[in-house]
Amino acid sequence: FRSLITIKPNDKVLIHSGAGGVGLIAIQYALRSKAEVYTTCSDGKRNALQLMFPKIHISDSRNAEIFKSDFKNILFDVVLNSFSDKYIRYSVEFNIAMDWVMILPFSSFRMGTAWLGFISE
Repeated sequence: FRSLITIKPNDKVLIHSGAGGVGLIAIQYALRSKAEVYTTCSDGKRNALQLMFPKIHISDSRNAEIFKSDFKNILFDVVLNSFSDKYIRYSVEFNIAMDWVMILPFSSFRMGTAWLGFISE
């Protein structure tokens, strides 16, 4: 993650699956970079994640419509996504100001259709 992009202070960073191994490391990196961090996780992991990182914003990882509602007005600078389906569309469609988007849907990855995209100004 760090070797692909540089997160700057005050960047808005969306990290899906924040309670997983990659998500936890990405959250720590983004916070050390002084970014504003947004993440998703299941309800069962929300409290533990909030205790570990009290300054992050958390939405639902099981319901894409709740995610869309929670974060729809935020212009993300960086997105790290491991989800598929609606989460990909919602992560991008209302955040057209992004410089970076990294989307690795696991279900699609097994079929060879995962992608990494760079959006430059």
